[in-house]
Amino acid sequence: MVLVPGYNMDIIKSLPERSNKNIKGTLKQNKNRAVFKMVEKFFGFHLDEIFEIGYQFKRKQNMPERSAAKSYHLLNAVVGEYPDFSIDLSKIKFSRSFRSTENGWNASFSVPDTGGIDVSWEMNPFPLKSTRMDDIAVIVLLNLEYKTWYTSKTEQRSNLSYHFNFRSRTIPVDYCAWIFFASADGKLVSETKYLGTLKMT
Repeated sequence: MVLVPGYNMDIIKSLPERSNKNIKGTLKQNKNRAVFKMVEKFFGFHLDEIFEIGYQFKRKQNMPERSAAKSYHLLNAVVGEYPDFSIDLSKIKFSRSFRSTENGWNASFSVPDTGGIDVSWEMNPFPLKSTRMDDIAVIVLLNLEYKTWYTSKTEQRSNLSYHFNFRSRTIPVDYCAWIFFASADGKLVSETKYLGTLKMT
């Protein structure tokens, strides 16, 4: 107890009791921390610029694009049980459109004989009204062995391809790829398309 002087009396107040909660956190708290840390580590900070281009629908909610991306992947792309969480690569989204444009028609990626990786797409013979030749192709690659990200946002839709000029490797390496398109003024984006996994030899 603590005595607090008053005008004609003393007021008795109780001291705060010590918490009996485990300072290490409950199982649920540990799960939440672990999954959040895993998502943070997986994407890092190298993709913030890509998220800023692609995550447009959250702007009206005054949420930073990076936070919107984290929120989406925490809710939709995490698989596994604590403590062995992982990301479902097919559910990764680098864009969530509020006003949309068309994605790459028949987009794919391959390893040419000359080395590196080619990402290509076609023009839809019946394009959407929002589709423009100067739309920008935003491409993301992930080296699964080294967890290294590579991005491109330089090619226009009309170019129909982009080449990643990687050095040849003596050990085969698996890569994953994603692509989406953004209008030149940045006001329209397509949904993300997952292109799958291939082995670069």
